[in-house]
This record gives sequence, C-alpha cells and structure tokens, in this order.
Amino acid sequence: LSSGSLYIRRFPEALGSLTKLNYLNLSGFHKVAELPRSFKNLRSLVHLDLSECPDLRLVLEAFSGFTKLQYLNLSQCSCFGCNQDKGLRKVLDNLTELRYLNLSSFLDSVSHNGLVDARVLERICTLPNLEYLNLSWNGNFYSIPETIANLGKLHTLELSSCFNLRTLPACLSRMDSLKFVNTLGCQNLDRSMLPLPILLPHFTVHAGDGESSSNLFLLKDENPNVLEITGLGNVKSAEEAQGIKLAEKRRIERLELVWTRDDKRFMEDDEILKELLPP
Repeated sequence: LSSGSLYIRRFPEALGSLTKLNYLNLSGFHKVAELPRSFKNLRSLVHLDLSECPDLRLVLEAFSGFTKLQYLNLSQCSCFGCNQDKGLRKVLDNLTELRYLNLSSFLDSVSHNGLVDARVLERICTLPNLEYLNLSWNGNFYSIPETIANLGKLHTLELSSCFNLRTLPACLSRMDSLKFVNTLGCQNLDRSMLPLPILLPHFTVHAGDGESSSNLFLLKDENPNVLEITGLGNVKSAEEAQGIKLAEKRRIERLELVWTRDDKRFMEDDEILKELLPP
C-alpha cells in the first residue's frame, strides 16, 4: 500500500482475505485510527510494519496469532484498552521467529502509573531469534533486565533518548553477538559497565586523576560513522584533543561536540575546538 496518504482514513475489511500475504507495510498512514476486524486473519505474515501511524490505536490481541512474524515495527503507534501490557505480553509469547522488533515511542502507551511493566521487558528477553531491538524514545523505564543475556543472537540494541534509563546490565559486555548499543540522549545513564566500541556513537569525557589527562584518548583508534562527544570541558590539554586525530576519521557522517555545565573547564573552549576539526 502507498504509505503517507493524506486521504485514507480506514482500511477495507477485505484486507483480511489476503490470508497468504507475507509482507505488509502500512507505515505512514497518519489518519487511520484502527485496523479492520479481519486483520487477525493474516496469519501468514512474516513482515509487518505499522510505524508512523500516530492515530492508529492497536488492539494487540488482534495479531497474537501471527506466529510466523520475523519483522515487527510498531514505532510511533499506541494501544488502547485496559489490558495493554497484558496484550503485548500475549503477543510476544507467540513471536518465537521474530528477528527485528521496533517499539520506539510505543512502550509508554502500555505503561501503568508512568512505568512500563517489568514483565513486558522480561517477555521481550525470551525471544530466541531476536537480532535487532529498538526501545528508543520510551521514557517510562529505568533499567534493562539481566535476562537480556538470553538473546543470544542480538547484535543491535537501540536505546537512544530513553531519558529515564539509569543502568544497563553487566551481562551486555559478555554477549558475544552484541555489536552496537545506542545510548544517545540517555542523560541519566551510567555507561561505566560497557566497553567503548559497544557504546559508540556516544562518548562522555571524564577528567583523569593525573595532571594532564582525560579519557578522551580512548577515541584514538575508533572510527564510527556517527560520533557525539559530551563533556568536552573535562579535556585537560589541547594535545589530548589533537591526539584522537578526528580529521582522519573518514567514516564520520555526523558529529556532535557538547560542553555541559558540570564540566571542570580546564582550558578555553576554543582551544579544544580548534583541535577537533572534522574530516
């Protein structure tokens, strides 16, 4: 279907007659408020994208029988009804083939009293084939359960702008499959538990105990395509900034340099900035 239509306000009941359909992309229908009752008949779906439908109110039980799904995108959708979290847990119980799950800006709609039920996150951690998990832009949870270690195939964990997230489980650093954790915009997060390559593109500068050092040198051998360096007021010398050789990091496509009010301010900002010329 052609997404982003300004005129379509509902999908036909005949949609449910496509019982052999494998791929369905309904993203970007901003005026559609609900799915047809026949939607539950699409049990052959492997790929389902309902993203960017902000007015689409989901009754999750309607697709709890989609046991063949490998791709599910519910970002920027919402639920309604009194048992939203229970409905989501019921759906997740059946999605044993799922590889891609995007719940960006979605979990808050199944929260109670401003908090996401921990059982929802625990249920996500039981999906044996999950490779990509996006929980970004959800502000109503504070931690990730240790049971995420059960996701033995997970390679990408997207947590950007989860602004109330406080801690990450230590087990993440022991997950051999995990290659990337995005924590951009998680201003309350303790990042000390994870190795640097996993945490990029976000990097926070901390002043060291020595007279002329910070941890900025850790970026010397890293070359990500996106890089956000926060806490630049904690850099102790121009040589530190020069030493990461930012201008030689040719893969960088987007760069953000951030000074914060809590920085120690060991030197003038412009002295640091002139050593951080982008490629």
